[in-house]
Amino acid sequence: MTPKEIFDSLTFTQRREVLRTISTTGKHGYRLDKEELEFFTLTVNTHHRNHTDTIFYGCVIIDSDKKGTYNYFASFNRDGIRVKEVVGVTGALNAKKKSVREIKHQSLLNAMRECLIAPHNVIRKSLLEKNPYCSICNCKVDISNSHLDHCGKYEFKEIAERYFTSLDHEIEIIKGGDFQSFTFAIQEQKDEWLDFHNALAKLQLTCITCNLKK
Repeated sequence: MTPKEIFDSLTFTQRREVLRTISTTGKHGYRLDKEELEFFTLTVNTHHRNHTDTIFYGCVIIDSDKKGTYNYFASFNRDGIRVKEVVGVTGALNAKKKSVREIKHQSLLNAMRECLIAPHNVIRKSLLEKNPYCSICNCKVDISNSHLDHCGKYEFKEIAERYFTSLDHEIEIIKGGDFQSFTFAIQEQKDEWLDFHNALAKLQLTCITCNLKK
Protein backbone atom coordinates (compact mmCIF):
# COMPACT_ATOMS: atom_id res chain seq x y z
CA MET A 1 0.00 0.00 0.00
CA THR A 2 1.15 3.51 -0.76
CA PRO A 3 0.94 6.33 1.82
CA LYS A 4 -1.93 7.76 -0.29
CA GLU A 5 -3.91 4.50 -0.05
CA ILE A 6 -3.29 4.37 3.69
CA PHE A 7 -4.32 8.03 4.04
CA ASP A 8 -7.56 7.48 2.08
CA SER A 9 -8.53 4.52 4.28
CA LEU A 10 -8.30 6.49 7.56
CA THR A 11 -10.56 8.93 9.37
CA PHE A 12 -9.31 12.39 10.39
CA THR A 13 -8.68 11.20 13.95
CA GLN A 14 -6.71 8.18 12.74
CA ARG A 15 -4.58 10.41 10.49
CA ARG A 16 -3.71 12.56 13.48
CA GLU A 17 -2.84 9.44 15.48
CA VAL A 18 -0.32 8.43 12.82
CA LEU A 19 1.33 11.86 12.85
CA ARG A 20 1.43 11.93 16.63
CA THR A 21 3.01 8.50 16.66
CA ILE A 22 5.72 9.67 14.24
CA SER A 23 6.47 12.73 16.36
CA THR A 24 6.49 11.06 19.78
CA THR A 25 8.39 8.00 18.56
CA GLY A 26 10.96 9.90 16.51
CA LYS A 27 11.78 12.46 19.22
CA HIS A 28 13.95 15.55 18.74
CA GLY A 29 16.05 15.63 15.57
CA TYR A 30 14.26 12.76 13.81
CA ARG A 31 13.91 13.31 10.05
CA LEU A 32 10.80 11.87 8.40
CA ASP A 33 11.51 9.22 5.79
CA LYS A 34 9.97 9.29 2.30
CA GLU A 35 6.73 7.48 3.20
CA GLU A 36 6.24 9.46 6.42
CA LEU A 37 6.84 12.74 4.58
CA GLU A 38 4.27 11.84 1.94
CA PHE A 39 1.70 10.97 4.63
CA PHE A 40 2.53 14.21 6.47
CA THR A 41 2.07 16.20 3.25
CA LEU A 42 -1.33 14.63 2.50
CA THR A 43 -2.58 15.25 6.04
CA VAL A 44 -1.41 18.86 6.24
CA ASN A 45 -2.74 19.79 2.79
CA THR A 46 -6.11 18.22 3.59
CA HIS A 47 -6.64 19.49 7.15
CA HIS A 48 -4.39 22.52 7.77
CA ARG A 49 -6.03 25.89 7.08
CA ASN A 50 -2.78 27.48 5.84
CA HIS A 51 -1.83 24.69 3.41
CA THR A 52 -3.72 23.21 0.46
CA ASP A 53 -1.18 22.18 -2.18
CA THR A 54 2.14 22.68 -0.39
CA ILE A 55 5.08 20.54 -1.48
CA PHE A 56 7.23 19.68 1.53
CA TYR A 57 10.88 18.95 0.82
CA GLY A 58 11.76 17.67 4.25
CA CYS A 59 10.61 17.63 7.84
CA VAL A 60 12.41 17.23 11.18
CA ILE A 61 10.91 16.63 14.63
CA ILE A 62 11.97 19.24 17.20
CA ASP A 63 11.23 19.68 20.89
CA SER A 64 8.25 21.76 21.92
CA ASP A 65 8.01 24.12 24.90
CA LYS A 66 5.23 21.89 26.19
CA LYS A 67 6.53 18.75 27.90
CA GLY A 68 5.83 15.52 26.04
CA THR A 69 5.02 17.15 22.68
CA TYR A 70 7.04 17.64 19.49
CA ASN A 71 6.82 20.00 16.53
CA TYR A 72 7.13 19.36 12.81
CA PHE A 73 9.83 21.70 11.46
CA ALA A 74 9.23 21.57 7.70
CA SER A 75 10.90 22.90 4.56
CA PHE A 76 8.69 24.14 1.71
CA ASN A 77 8.18 26.92 -0.85
CA ARG A 78 6.03 29.97 -0.07
CA ASP A 79 5.49 32.40 -2.95
CA GLY A 80 8.56 31.01 -4.68
CA ILE A 81 10.79 31.34 -1.61
CA ARG A 82 12.13 28.31 0.29
CA VAL A 83 11.17 28.62 3.96
CA LYS A 84 11.48 26.49 7.09
CA GLU A 85 8.94 26.75 9.86
CA VAL A 86 6.96 24.77 12.41
CA VAL A 87 3.77 23.18 11.07
CA GLY A 88 1.44 22.18 13.92
CA VAL A 89 2.13 20.72 17.37
CA THR A 90 1.40 17.11 18.26
CA GLY A 91 1.52 15.10 21.45
CA ALA A 92 0.83 11.66 22.85
CA LEU A 93 -2.67 10.19 22.70
CA ASN A 94 -4.28 7.96 25.30
CA ALA A 95 -5.48 5.63 22.55
CA LYS A 96 -3.18 2.98 21.11
CA LYS A 97 -1.10 4.62 18.40
CA LYS A 98 -0.02 3.14 15.07
CA SER A 99 2.73 4.14 12.69
CA VAL A 100 2.44 4.23 8.90
CA ARG A 101 4.30 0.91 8.71
CA GLU A 102 2.06 -0.72 11.31
CA ILE A 103 -1.07 0.36 9.43
CA LYS A 104 0.42 -0.96 6.19
CA HIS A 105 1.16 -4.29 7.90
CA GLN A 106 -2.35 -4.46 9.37
CA SER A 107 -3.93 -3.72 5.98
CA LEU A 108 -1.98 -6.60 4.42
CA LEU A 109 -3.19 -8.93 7.20
CA ASN A 110 -6.71 -7.72 6.42
CA ALA A 111 -6.27 -8.69 2.75
CA MET A 112 -4.81 -12.07 3.71
CA ARG A 113 -7.80 -12.86 5.93
CA GLU A 114 -10.23 -11.58 3.30
CA CYS A 115 -9.08 -13.98 0.60
CA LEU A 116 -9.48 -16.95 2.97
CA ILE A 117 -13.20 -16.29 3.55
CA ALA A 118 -14.56 -17.93 0.37
CA PRO A 119 -12.48 -21.15 0.46
CA HIS A 120 -13.01 -21.48 4.22
CA ASN A 121 -16.77 -21.20 3.78
CA VAL A 122 -16.64 -24.13 1.34
CA ILE A 123 -14.65 -26.21 3.84
CA ARG A 124 -16.97 -25.23 6.72
CA LYS A 125 -20.08 -26.28 4.80
CA SER A 126 -18.46 -29.61 3.94
CA LEU A 127 -17.55 -30.25 7.60
CA LEU A 128 -21.08 -29.33 8.72
CA GLU A 129 -22.53 -31.91 6.35
CA LYS A 130 -20.23 -34.64 7.71
CA ASN A 131 -20.32 -33.88 11.44
CA PRO A 132 -22.19 -30.73 12.62
CA TYR A 133 -20.61 -30.56 16.08
CA CYS A 134 -18.02 -28.30 17.71
CA SER A 135 -14.62 -29.98 17.87
CA ILE A 136 -13.99 -28.52 21.34
CA CYS A 137 -17.24 -28.64 23.36
CA ASN A 138 -19.19 -31.03 21.10
CA CYS A 139 -22.29 -28.81 20.93
CA LYS A 140 -24.34 -28.94 17.74
CA VAL A 141 -23.61 -26.12 15.26
CA ASP A 142 -24.94 -24.82 11.97
CA ILE A 143 -23.86 -22.27 9.38
CA SER A 144 -25.01 -19.35 11.57
CA ASN A 145 -23.08 -20.20 14.77
CA SER A 146 -20.03 -22.10 13.56
CA HIS A 147 -16.48 -21.04 12.80
CA LEU A 148 -13.50 -22.57 11.01
CA ASP A 149 -10.66 -22.43 13.49
CA HIS A 150 -6.89 -22.75 13.05
CA CYS A 151 -5.59 -25.52 15.30
CA GLY A 152 -2.50 -27.70 15.47
CA LYS A 153 0.99 -26.25 15.29
CA TYR A 154 0.27 -22.86 13.68
CA GLU A 155 -2.38 -20.21 14.32
CA PHE A 156 -3.27 -17.76 11.53
CA LYS A 157 -0.91 -15.01 12.73
CA GLU A 158 2.01 -17.44 12.95
CA ILE A 159 1.38 -18.60 9.38
CA ALA A 160 1.11 -14.98 8.25
CA GLU A 161 4.40 -14.02 9.94
CA ARG A 162 6.16 -16.99 8.34
CA TYR A 163 4.78 -15.84 5.00
CA PHE A 164 6.10 -12.29 5.55
CA THR A 165 9.52 -13.70 6.41
CA SER A 166 9.61 -15.78 3.24
CA LEU A 167 8.77 -12.88 0.92
CA ASP A 168 11.35 -11.45 -1.47
CA HIS A 169 8.96 -9.02 -3.18
CA GLU A 170 6.37 -6.36 -2.33
CA ILE A 171 2.74 -7.47 -2.02
CA GLU A 172 0.28 -5.18 -3.81
CA ILE A 173 -3.13 -4.71 -2.19
CA ILE A 174 -6.09 -2.45 -2.96
CA LYS A 175 -9.14 -1.29 -1.06
CA GLY A 176 -12.04 -3.71 -1.07
CA GLY A 177 -15.75 -3.00 -1.17
CA ASP A 178 -16.14 -2.26 2.54
CA PHE A 179 -14.60 0.62 4.51
CA GLN A 180 -11.04 -0.27 5.57
CA SER A 181 -11.28 -3.61 3.78
CA PHE A 182 -8.43 -4.67 1.49
CA THR A 183 -7.76 -7.37 -1.08
CA PHE A 184 -4.85 -8.62 -3.20
CA ALA A 185 -4.35 -6.59 -6.38
CA ILE A 186 -2.55 -9.40 -8.25
CA GLN A 187 -4.14 -12.84 -8.57
CA GLU A 188 -0.77 -14.66 -8.67
CA GLN A 189 0.19 -13.14 -5.31
CA LYS A 190 -3.18 -14.12 -3.86
CA ASP A 191 -2.71 -17.70 -5.08
CA GLU A 192 0.83 -17.73 -3.66
CA TRP A 193 -0.49 -16.77 -0.21
CA LEU A 194 -3.33 -19.33 -0.37
CA ASP A 195 -0.89 -22.12 -1.27
CA PHE A 196 1.47 -21.11 1.54
CA HIS A 197 -1.38 -20.95 4.06
CA ASN A 198 -2.93 -24.27 3.01
CA ALA A 199 0.40 -26.06 3.33
CA LEU A 200 0.68 -25.12 7.03
CA ALA A 201 -2.90 -24.72 8.22
CA LYS A 202 -4.83 -27.33 10.14
CA LEU A 203 -8.51 -26.41 10.52
CA GLN A 204 -11.33 -27.56 12.76
CA LEU A 205 -15.03 -26.77 13.07
CA THR A 206 -15.97 -24.97 16.30
CA CYS A 207 -18.84 -23.01 17.76
CA ILE A 208 -18.36 -19.25 17.97
CA THR A 209 -18.11 -19.34 21.79
CA CYS A 210 -15.21 -21.82 21.82
CA ASN A 211 -13.44 -19.92 19.08
CA LEU A 212 -13.61 -16.65 21.04
CA LYS A 213 -12.27 -18.34 24.17
CA LYS A 214 -9.06 -19.42 22.42
